[in-house]
Amino acid sequence: MENISLLDKRTRNQYLNEVNLTYDDLRDLKHKDKNEITKHVLYTTYKPNKYGKFCNRFCENLTLYLTKTYPEIFKPLKENIIKSDLRILSNTYVSMMLFTSFLFSLFILELK
Repeated sequence: MENISLLDKRTRNQYLNEVNLTYDDLRDLKHKDKNEITKHVLYTTYKPNKYGKFCNRFCENLTLYLTKTYPEIFKPLKENIIKSDLRILSNTYVSMMLFTSFLFSLFILELK
């Protein structure tokens, strides 16, 4: 951003058009207070829910083993959880899947 003034006027305007900014917007952004800019952080910390904690207590070791052994399976899941803006960590999500599957399998066996 600091080096944009080093570009010739045509290239600068073309670049600014591509990113939907005006030169005034760019200048204003440069002069904003750093504290004001850092208010718009793109990440948040999540508060664990009770069911997630409970599932992690029983399945965390298995979850860590599976995610480290088969990263090609769990990487797309992690990316999709991030994209969907679910307020849950991917390892907790996997733990909840495993524990819920275990509970339902016990329930199904009990019905037979």
